[in-house]
Amino acid sequence: MTELLSPENGAVISLLSGPMREFIKKTGDGTLADGLDDRGWDQVYGWIPDKRDRDRDMTSPAHVLFRWRTDRPAAPAALEISETPDFSSPAPLTKGRISWSATDEGTLFSDVYNLKTGTRYYWRVAGPGGSDDVFSFTTEEGIRAIGIPGCANVRDLGGIRTADGGMIRQGLVYRGGAPDSREEVQYRITEEGKKVFLSDLGIKTEIDLRGDVGPSEFSPDDPVNILPIPYDSYLHSENECAHLTREIFETLADPSVYPVYIHCQAGADRTGTVMYYLEAILGMRLDDIIFDFNVSSLSAIDQRHWKTSENINGHIGKIMSDFPGMTVEEALRARLLSIGVTEEIFGRIRGILLEK
Repeated sequence: MTELLSPENGAVISLLSGPMREFIKKTGDGTLADGLDDRGWDQVYGWIPDKRDRDRDMTSPAHVLFRWRTDRPAAPAALEISETPDFSSPAPLTKGRISWSATDEGTLFSDVYNLKTGTRYYWRVAGPGGSDDVFSFTTEEGIRAIGIPGCANVRDLGGIRTADGGMIRQGLVYRGGAPDSREEVQYRITEEGKKVFLSDLGIKTEIDLRGDVGPSEFSPDDPVNILPIPYDSYLHSENECAHLTREIFETLADPSVYPVYIHCQAGADRTGTVMYYLEAILGMRLDDIIFDFNVSSLSAIDQRHWKTSENINGHIGKIMSDFPGMTVEEALRARLLSIGVTEEIFGRIRGILLEK
């Protein structure tokens, strides 16, 4: 006999780590007030440890613990998780190995991460030592943090609602730090991380905004196409970088490149620039665009804040002065159009990334 224990049937589960929940709580809707004083900054950012020294990434997702009790310990049972009740669609996720509990005799467990947000899942223990029971649970909607061992600051753009109530598809655009960090804070994708990157997430294209920086962590036999694009943070010389911007968004208009991983070194500045353009194309609310930029503060870099970053203020300020009377989202789209990213490309990207 096998008894399913957790997640409990009908449970609603958050996939966010404690630090991520704390950051959301402290930043509210993501905008923060203008002119924060020292006390305000300490309340919002002061609790985050110095990650340059501690080499610590705080953007990782929470693991979900699956537990079941059995009286047939030698039976080869298997944990199955699906988005359909008939288990015809195995869920793309990352499962740890099945282990025996050291404190609860007869209980087995497995940690699972990289579940989708806002999704109902079904799970069971199948095989000779399995159970006839099927439990279901639902994950909370919202930001989807991703765990790739050896990589930092990884998130899925999907799972966020647009201003008109639509939804961005999950599992298509991932943003993050470099798999082969060579600068201040050293991260390097592990062999387990490569499995997550290539098999669990199925990433086909890696857009490296650092340009050509040397040998990749992936072998020529791995099924990932690496596209090096030497992008400029915040596009200080926007016209000179216009051809690179067009190349990025023309690439994202091709459905064959997905799922895609977009990164620079830390996944904050060059990646942040590309992402707030992409998010404007998709119709995300400004507060959500700002929050997606700010949350990189939890990674292995200095604080990033939309309102107080000199670089982003300079870039957004220049765009707003060039396109007066527009909202930030409208002005970002207008900037792209002015440098040759067409409405046709906008439409193709929306067709790929927005749920019908």
